[in-house]
Amino acid sequence: MRCLLISLFNWFKFYFLISTNVYDLVRNLNFQESDLIFEFFFHVFGS
Repeated sequence: MRCLLISLFNWFKFYFLISTNVYDLVRNLNFQESDLIFEFFFHVFGS
């Protein structure tokens, strides 16, 4: 259980770094495009 929590923590740290960078890129796009990009990220990293 503890290993799972540690790996989740590392994953969130990694995801936070990516999502902040992606947010800077996506901020200038309209909402539909950014929604598609985040859907893609959730499919890639959520599986």
